[in-house]
Amino acid sequence: MMKVERNKKTPSEKHDGRYICPRKLAERWDCSRSSADRAATKGKLRKFILGSGKNGNIRYLLAEVEEFERSRTV
Repeated sequence: MMKVERNKKTPSEKHDGRYICPRKLAERWDCSRSSADRAATKGKLRKFILGSGKNGNIRYLLAEVEEFERSRTV
């Protein structure tokens, strides 16, 4: 039986690049997910929660992430 690949999209096809998930934020900052969450909270980055309850997906605005990074650059 042949495997059918579904929804194989490149990152740019999944979304328009305006949002970033916590896992990608942790990769971007080369830290753990919990450290990225903590820094985002202290940096007052707004969370966008898709869905509800504990299974809601969290996203951050990429523009806010970039502004936070610029403000932290010495």
